[in-house]
Amino acid sequence: VVVPNSLVYSDVITNYSTAATRRVDLVIGIGYNDSIPEAKRLIAEVLEADGRVLADPAPTITVLDLGASSVDIAVRPWVKSADYWATRGDLLERIKVTLEDHGLSIPYPQTDVHLFKETKVA
Repeated sequence: VVVPNSLVYSDVITNYSTAATRRVDLVIGIGYNDSIPEAKRLIAEVLEADGRVLADPAPTITVLDLGASSVDIAVRPWVKSADYWATRGDLLERIKVTLEDHGLSIPYPQTDVHLFKETKVA
């Protein structure tokens, strides 16, 4: 990591690994035809079932963006710093499996290509 000297001397540097808790930032994309309330409910159930997710501060689940291929939902639970990476990976897996088990899609970017045959006029 390269940090310019001017930033080191003039800005605040925060070491998040020394804090007792840390927020996990996830972005989960669902299809435009899927139910946003249903997706949010299922995601909340996954968070509640994981004992590492802290109740205070409460997790946030909100629509983040209307993307090119998906409705992006921001999922922001808090965990103990020591649990950050394991919880992050487990939550991603459980959310994906849960959404798919309930018929919701997790779309991926795709491009439709239309080919037309050119006819010669004599």
